[in-house]
Amino acid sequence: MGSGLPIRWQGWLVYALYLAAIAGCVALFQTGTTGARGSAIGLFLAVSALVLPICAHHTRGGWRWRWGRTD
Repeated sequence: MGSGLPIRWQGWLVYALYLAAIAGCVALFQTGTTGARGSAIGLFLAVSALVLPICAHHTRGGWRWRWGRTD
């Protein structure tokens, strides 16, 4: 998957599942109850905690801070 747009179908699948999970979090958050909002935030953090290491692992050159034109 990497940090940019996916190239292969597996990356697109992960991307689509992540967006679906975020849409579910938004729908849960908009229900208005305090418990649902807390659950939506927790679910968002959990899903993001799963996807970010996958993106970092599949990014060519890894994740690092880039300063200007030296890269």
